[in-house]
Amino acid sequence: MSAFYIVYDGTGRIQSINSADDNSWEALLGMSNPFPGFQFMRIAELPANQTEFYANNYVDVGVPAVVPKQTMAPTVSQTTIPADGTTVATISGLPITCTGSITGPVAMPPTQITDGQIDFTADVPGDYVITVTAPPVWLDWSTTIHAV
Repeated sequence: MSAFYIVYDGTGRIQSINSADDNSWEALLGMSNPFPGFQFMRIAELPANQTEFYANNYVDVGVPAVVPKQTMAPTVSQTTIPADGTTVATISGLPITCTGSITGPVAMPPTQITDGQIDFTADVPGDYVITVTAPPVWLDWSTTIHAV
């Protein structure tokens, strides 16, 4: 009989879903730290859509149990701003700590956000997509700011 198991890291981020026969599963559990930094948890069956499973779940390492990621609900002060370099669109209520990135006419590489807020200004007109990630607990979130 096959055993299905999740490999996850110390934060609960799911790294892979695997299968093995029962004897191999038991042998894996009996090893002393076969993959440093990773844990294993048996699951009853393979998820129907593994891509969605990875994107929407993580392992609560304190239990351990697979749980759904939470939805971010930040506040955006305005979605259209003048491209004057001074008017600010504020995105607040972000998880502490998370990573933000901006794509558009002027891009910003992923940057760590430690205060739960992004203050965005633009000098160049265009549409800017601001994406926030805070794995493993939160679903990714994005919004578009129009600079006119």
